[in-house]
Amino acid sequence: MMADNDPNFIEGPGGKRVQTGYITFFIILLLAAAGALLYGIYVTCPVCEPPENAAGAAPTAAAEPLQAAPSQSPGGGASPTPAAELRLIAVSPASGPVTGGNLVQLDGIGLNNVKEVRFGAQLATLVGSPNPTSLTVKPPAQVKSRVEVVVSDGQGRDTGANPAFYTYICPPVAGKSVVWLMMLAGALGAILHGLRSFYWYVGNRQLVWSWIPMYFFLPIIGAATSTVFYLIIRGGLLPGATESDNVYGLMAVGTLVGLFSQQALEKLKSVSEVIFTVPPIGKDAQPERPPLKVERVDPPEGTENQIVTILGSGFAQEVMVTFDDLPAKVAKVEDQAITVTTPLHPSGKVKVVVIQGGASVEAPGGFTYENVEPEPAAEPEPGNGPEPGAEP
Repeated sequence: MMADNDPNFIEGPGGKRVQTGYITFFIILLLAAAGALLYGIYVTCPVCEPPENAAGAAPTAAAEPLQAAPSQSPGGGASPTPAAELRLIAVSPASGPVTGGNLVQLDGIGLNNVKEVRFGAQLATLVGSPNPTSLTVKPPAQVKSRVEVVVSDGQGRDTGANPAFYTYICPPVAGKSVVWLMMLAGALGAILHGLRSFYWYVGNRQLVWSWIPMYFFLPIIGAATSTVFYLIIRGGLLPGATESDNVYGLMAVGTLVGLFSQQALEKLKSVSEVIFTVPPIGKDAQPERPPLKVERVDPPEGTENQIVTILGSGFAQEVMVTFDDLPAKVAKVEDQAITVTTPLHPSGKVKVVVIQGGASVEAPGGFTYENVEPEPAAEPEPGNGPEPGAEP
């Protein structure tokens, strides 16, 4: 026979005892699943950094210096031809990925004499043969930033006083990767919801073991619902939401969808009602039950084994009532009233909780036990009894 204080067992609803090893194993399983999802998000999440092997300066294509053709002066002597103006007017495109290596065209004046091009502090690679008005280069890899673009002709002249600008941006994430991230984020949110629900019900000794399969299905439901939300957002069907390339914002939405799946499904229902026609109510349809609400216990005080009524709304036949975690015997259930018999309990104020469909609502004011203690037997007063040795 097991002792009541055996640490290897806990007591659940109805006095059912469960080995703590099963609970520990299930918690470890949920934590392992959460860790695997976090690792999957870490691996799939986009990284906006240049390659490590591209941090150095890119080599510039060497070009032979152009010799200025001598010109004949009126006096018969040769004089050098003045150098053409060097000016950088535009960069097209004005932005590109942090990995670099894409083709960028520079427009300006005197670009045929350019020997090097710098994006920030790093050299770009010249591509093809320059001409006086345009030059094609490959930018080096850089961190996400806005840098100056400066060209120089190797003769001490450059455009540093009037540079152009180029912006390094993070490359767009592939749609397939975003879908995977939304699925992982939704499953992670569902795992967090499962862990929070599991420890709460175990701690309050209200866990019903038939709920365990539901916890295994939660990540699948969270991932699927998050994916549907992503498709709706990208399709522009969600009021107030716009198509966005902010992957982290989408992941946050996916995590919240998994964490609050019931609210997310209600939102999807409202979106579908905008697109589709609301179906008529069938003749056999059950009316939607109002949310569980508990107003008070009537009467608010009494004794053990006394019939009391719990007033409120939204009660169903599967309702359960506890007085300080002690189950009360339910005699009758109506939509706005539950009739129960109070369990055995010492005198004092107790907490009354109504449990139904996974929700728990505490009755305001609780219930106060005012048990009648049995009066002790009266002892005879001195002088009223017969004298010792006397006849009665």
